[in-house]
Parts: sequence; C-alpha cells; structure tokens
Amino acid sequence: MSTLNVTSIKGRAGAIPNLPDGAIVSGIATIGAGGVDVTGIVTATSLESDTKISAGSSVTAANFYGDGANLTNLPSQSPVITGIASGTIPANRSLCVHSDGKVGLITGSNYQWKSATPAGSSPEGMSNTGEMAYGNGKILIVIKTSGNAGSCVAGTINADRIITWGAWTEFESSITSYCRVVYDSNADKFVIAYNRSTAIKTRVATVSGTSITYGTETEVISGNAESIEGCFDPDTNQVIWAYKTGTNIFYSRIGAISGTSISYGTQVTISGNNSNGPTGVTYDTKNNKVILATGYNGDESNNGWAFIGTVSGTGYVGNAVASAGLINYNYTNSRLNMLYDEERERIVFISFNANDTQWESLVGTYVSDSSITWGTPNIIENMTGSHGSHNSLSYDPYTKVYGLIYNNSSNDFVKYVRGKINPVGGSQPENMTWEVNDAPVLSSDGYYVTAMSTNAGDNIVLGYGTKPSFHVNTVIDGSRNSTLASNGDNYIGYSAAAYTNGQTVTIQVVGNISTQVGLTPGLKYYIQGDGGLTSLVDTNIPSYTVAGIALDATKLLIK
Repeated sequence: MSTLNVTSIKGRAGAIPNLPDGAIVSGIATIGAGGVDVTGIVTATSLESDTKISAGSSVTAANFYGDGANLTNLPSQSPVITGIASGTIPANRSLCVHSDGKVGLITGSNYQWKSATPAGSSPEGMSNTGEMAYGNGKILIVIKTSGNAGSCVAGTINADRIITWGAWTEFESSITSYCRVVYDSNADKFVIAYNRSTAIKTRVATVSGTSITYGTETEVISGNAESIEGCFDPDTNQVIWAYKTGTNIFYSRIGAISGTSISYGTQVTISGNNSNGPTGVTYDTKNNKVILATGYNGDESNNGWAFIGTVSGTGYVGNAVASAGLINYNYTNSRLNMLYDEERERIVFISFNANDTQWESLVGTYVSDSSITWGTPNIIENMTGSHGSHNSLSYDPYTKVYGLIYNNSSNDFVKYVRGKINPVGGSQPENMTWEVNDAPVLSSDGYYVTAMSTNAGDNIVLGYGTKPSFHVNTVIDGSRNSTLASNGDNYIGYSAAAYTNGQTVTIQVVGNISTQVGLTPGLKYYIQGDGGLTSLVDTNIPSYTVAGIALDATKLLIK
C-alpha cells in the first residue's frame, strides 16, 4: 500500500469517492467498510453528517450543527445565572441582589440576640415606670426607683453590640410617676419628663460618655399626670409633649432647648369633655405635621381619636390642632405607641384594645390637615382578661422591623414581638404582619415592670425589670445592617470565580456545589448578615435563610 497526498478527492458529478478499505486520510482517520472509525481525537473546522459520527474518545470542533436533541449520556449540569458585579467579588463568596439590580457580596453585621445584662455599674431597683432613648451613640434610661426617686443611667454601644454602662444618678429625690425621655438630635441632649408634686416637670440631661449632668427643672403643667408621651420635631428642632391630667383634658406643649434648660410655648388643648385615656404623639417628617392621639375621646363617643397639628414657633398654627378622625374603639387601659415610618410614609399605632381584649396595630395614612385613614386592626396577641399597661414600640430602619415589648396585667411575663408593614405590592399593603409564634419571653417574673425600648443605630435595645430586686435588665435585639435583606430574600447563591466591578458574574445557584471551609458533613447551614455561614439556630431569631447542606468539610450543596 502506498500513500496518496492530494488536496481533494471527488467522485464523478459530485458523488462520494469510493476509496479502498483501509485507506488512511491525513494520517488521523481510518475509513473502512463500516464508515469512519475515530479511535483518537479528531480536530476539524466542522463535522457534518446526515447520519452520525462515533468516537471512542473525544471530538473537538469549532462548530457543531444541529439542535442537540438526540445527544445522550451527557454529564448532568446544575443551572447557573449571570449578573453584573457591584464591586470586587472573590470566588466562592455568598452573593445577593442589590437594589440597583446588580449582584454583590453579602456584607454587614450578623443577626444575633444578646443575653440579658444588668443596666448600670451599680444595680438600681425600679418601680412601675421608666423609658429609654438613644442618640449619637448614647443610650439613656430613666426610671422611678423602688425608693420613689427619679434616676438615670447612660451607656454606649459598640460594634459588637456590647453596652458599657455608667453609674445610676438621681435627677430628683422624689417623683410620683410617669418617667419619659426624648432625644433632641439638634442639641445632642435628652429631655426627661416626670410627675412630681402634683405637676409635670422636665429637665435637660447632657450625656458625655457614660456621665450625666442635669439642667434646672421646668414645669409643663401644674396637674397630676395620667399620661405623658413625647417626640422630637427635626424640622423646628423642638421637643413635643402630649399629656393628660386628672381633669381628663388632653393637652400638648412644645419646647426648645437652650443650653441646659428648656422653655415652652403656650399650652394647647387637644380635646376635653372626659378624654379619659392615654395619649400618644409622633412627628410626620414627610408632611411636617404633629400626629397626636387619645385613647378615649369623650367628644367623639369615647373612641380612640387622632389629631393633626402644624408647628409654628413654640406652638401650633392658630394655637390649635385639627380633629383627624376615628382610630378605633377604644384604648383606655394601656400606653399608646405611635411612630412615623418615613420609608412607607405611614403612621404605626399600637395599643391594647379593651373592647376586643387584644393587642393590636393599625397603619394610618396622612390624607390632609384634618384627615388620617387607618387600615383594619391587626391582632398581635389576644390576652383576654390579662392585658398589661407597660409597653414600648421601636423601629429598626435597617431590617424595616417594628419591635413591641409588653407585659400582661398579672405581670407573669415580659414578651417581645416583631412585625412589619406588608409589602406595597401585596394584597393588604396597609396591614401589618406580626411574628407572634416566634416571640421570646424575656422574663416570667416581671412584677411592676416597665417595658422599655429604643432604636440604637442598627439595634433595638430592650429594657425591663424582674423580681425580686427589680433591677433593670437590657437585651439587644438581633437587628442588623447588612446588604442581605432582613428576610434573606435577596440571597441568590455563590460566585463561581473572582470578578471585578462591572464584570459579568457567573453565579452558582440551587443545585450547585460551592467550595467552603470548616463545614461539618450533613449539617444545614444558614447565611448570616456578614455573608458567613452558621449551623446554629437561635430560637430568639424569627427566621433564617438557608444556604445549603454540607456534603463534606469543603463542599456546600446550595439549597
């Protein structure tokens, strides 16, 4: 046999050439009676056939033609997706979708519940009233002590959610009731309100580190308080008080801090005629309005009622506020909590409904200077015959979660629940959903406690007292500031390789295997706020985002 070297071989009229058995073409393929036998690797610009090509090893080609519908025995492939990188992304790192649609690393703080610790370097027993506020890295707690003194303690919170407390100090040796505190972000000072000698008094407190100094006492009204609530107006940089005395008239007064004292404008009557219920107040930063509420308006068939005021100087325009309509019937037994949600532009109202014997929330929408519409009441917990009067509401803007701490009337427990306003695109966007089934019981012996809370940066700090000493304990809720959503819904998977900002990222999603370290085979792992993994479930934290199952020490099957 000899070798034939030609540029091409053609049959007549384009017919397939008839080559003898065993002919070798280009030294890479054997053509026999059964066709083309590929026993090694075939490299070609294109391979075309109206039947098939059989290869014992592999075939490399620049192009393959056909839809591949008849290909069989291919190795299984898990799906991947792609996106545009937001920032630098190393390989095998957890990713989430950002608000601009790009994908980036999960970074931030973890969602961790801190154990209860005493407040203050020296314990202080509390009575049945107190409050806390936060501002500029500082937490201030104000209480009526078991010895009837007015006392405060200040603390600072670090990145590890550890509070460093100073010592308790007295601002007044004898008070009657109703301790409240508001932080003035303009003056960087706290204003304390309390009842003393049949009058409502206030003092300015200046906190430096954990040290507190107090200004002179200023009187708000010469009458025994039956309710005091306050808020800060960031537009005029003033403190607003809403209160009721034993005469059952609902008042409000606005004050401005100067140095270490506060001065007030004219007192305004909100409602009279047996307004025998608690009061509430918050500030609407969108419409620059003061929203006030009473739990029992005698002028309006004893209903819970809302009002709207516009600040002018240290008073209200026209020295009056406008009736804004019915909230619900009625709230006489418990504190009213109201906060304004800047993102949703809504008012959140929470109290105990004595008529339906339940803790409930309502979402209100500002309509005009004399109108607020409220959604239907959302049940937080039914407590027939066992409601409490001590409660406090806080909001964490990072996780967009409201936290309510409250007790029952027999003081058997102090409980904490978390809730959210429903999504805008949902079927009930004006309602709230509460995680009652996951609510931790903070204390089961909270006799005469005051439930306190405040938003402290990316945390909610809770305070309460327990028997027998009634010392104030504090707990830090597991709120977090993270690119991972609070419910984890924007977690999508792991990076397949390393990428720079703006590159197209290949993302390993459900069914893929990501390379990790230090895993325990068989355990389920969850994504944390810093992008790391944990296999431990904290029962105080209502929800976890599953990352995957560990196949071995380095392989995570993404779920």
